[in-house]
Parts: sequence; C-alpha cells; structure tokens
Amino acid sequence: MLDFCKHFFYDALLLTDQPVSTALILYSDQLKWSKIYMATPPQRPKARHPEAQTQPASEGAQNILLAAEELFAEQGFSAVSINAIAQRAGISKANIFHHFENKDALYLAVLSNASQQMSVLIAELDSGEGNASEQIGRYTQQHLKNLFAQSRITQLILRQVQNESSQDSLKIAHDVLGENFSRFVSILKKFQHHGELRKDIDPAMIATLLIGSNVFYFQIQSVIDRFPEMQFAEKPENFSSLLSDIVLNGILAKL
Repeated sequence: MLDFCKHFFYDALLLTDQPVSTALILYSDQLKWSKIYMATPPQRPKARHPEAQTQPASEGAQNILLAAEELFAEQGFSAVSINAIAQRAGISKANIFHHFENKDALYLAVLSNASQQMSVLIAELDSGEGNASEQIGRYTQQHLKNLFAQSRITQLILRQVQNESSQDSLKIAHDVLGENFSRFVSILKKFQHHGELRKDIDPAMIATLLIGSNVFYFQIQSVIDRFPEMQFAEKPENFSSLLSDIVLNGILAKL
C-alpha cells in the first residue's frame, strides 16, 4: 500500500504539473484514508454493542445520536465526553446509558447510521441495472452526494484519520466502513469477471481512486473558485462525471 501511495505522489506531481506542496497533500490524504480502508481485512462490528447494530427507534435515542454526531465531528472521538453529549442533547448522563452501553457503542451507532445509507447505495450498484460504465458512473456521483449530505460524518472520519493517537476510534470506523469498501471491490471484481473491466488492474485500486478523489473534492470544494483552471468542478456532479469517465476511459487520446 505504501508503494502505491508513493506512485500516487509521483503521478500527482508529474501528470498534473502542480507544485510539490499540492502533490504532497494528495499523497498525504491517500495514506490517511488507507488506514481505514486497507489496513486489515474488514470485520463486522462486534456483538458486544447490540444496541448499536441497528438505528434506535425512540426520539430520545435519535436526539442523543444527533448531539453525539455534532460533537464527534467538531472535536473528535477522544475529546468528547458523555457529559458533553448529555449537555448538548439536553438530557441526563443516565439517559444516555439507558440507550447505549458506553461511548464506544454510541460512536459505533453514529457511524452505523452513515454506513447503512452507503450500504443502500452499494446494493443499488449490485442490482445489475445497466452496464459497468453506467453503474460506476451513478455510484461515483451518488457517493459524492452522500459525502456532502453527511458532511458531519465525513468531517468526523477525516478528523479521526488525522489523529494518530486515536487507534480505538480508527478501529471502530474501519470495522463499520471497511465492509462497504470490500463490497464495492467485490462488485468491481464481478465486472472484471464479465469482461467489462480490465482484469490486469487491482479492483481495490479502482475503488481507491474513485473514493479518494471524491474525498479530496469534498475537502477542497470550498476553495475551488480560487482556481480558475478548476471551473469544470464548480458543481459536484460535473466533477464525479469527469472522474468516472477518466477512470473508465483513461486520458490518452485514441488514435
């Protein structure tokens, strides 16, 4: 994985003709996201937090989840206390423990809500409606929409992967989100098996390029207007459409 990230850095520097600082940013982001998606084989969340496996139905639990999501995104997993979550939700600490065993269980529930929405998107990709090009294009566009629709969750994950000391929260994030990545890779393998994608390219590389590029766009979208050369990316749907086209069809002119 490290070798891949090094090659990514050189490609960003040479192919985009950007300064070294820009290429380093791209290289750093790929390394950080690889911690969650590539570090170890994904596992399902452990059953020791059964109440976090499904979305709690009560209004009180939903208020707790909303408050926790806001605080985790603002401050990170390690910096947030149960007392702070209770204060933000306007309830007692005991009320939180009525719904969630501990802070890990609450964090898992927050991530699981986001994961469920992504699972629906992947299920649609696996439905077999349309060819590989059409389905991957739709997935790339909807994935980027989801990043913005769940901006607090996206910011939360970005915060956690940048915090080297928070290994516990990284593991929870990996356990929840890693499964969706593996499912996406499996679908790409099916396209390869059917002859719709090249078989000599690692499907995990394809998934990393699509997901990583969308994440990078999420991070820089607010400053895109400062780069006249990036007018093509003013709208997220334009960016995702061009992204899937380049990944699927390449950048070399067809002679």
